[in-house]
Amino acid sequence: MKEGGEMKEERIVGDLVNDLKGIARRLEKSPVIVLPENETHKTQLRRKLEEYKGRVKPFRAPELQMDTIYKMTVLERLLRDGQVNTWELSREIAKTYGSDFDGHAFNNACGVIEDYCETGGQNTNGGTGLQ
Repeated sequence: MKEGGEMKEERIVGDLVNDLKGIARRLEKSPVIVLPENETHKTQLRRKLEEYKGRVKPFRAPELQMDTIYKMTVLERLLRDGQVNTWELSREIAKTYGSDFDGHAFNNACGVIEDYCETGGQNTNGGTGLQ
């Protein structure tokens, strides 16, 4: 009975190791946000970008507007290039803003824009959504 238990434990451990290896492989690749092909959806995203631009106030400290600045930057890159490699863009933004870079706010911005692309904003809570 003990031998069977040991075999089962080895299998469980082996399965966990394989799962962790799979997770590690996925983490090696930067998440990429892809522009939807639907023209109506693209128009909605362009309008959203204009809304974000209108939110940024020139005489307000950037660190108080980083969430909007990140969303605007991600969306500009997405509309320009058709996709955004989020890790590359985060490094670019971090160079620009130095110690004011807020990784949590950047990740949130990427999540919001990605949800707009994939579902039209169905999973985004609050905000003004797409129109």
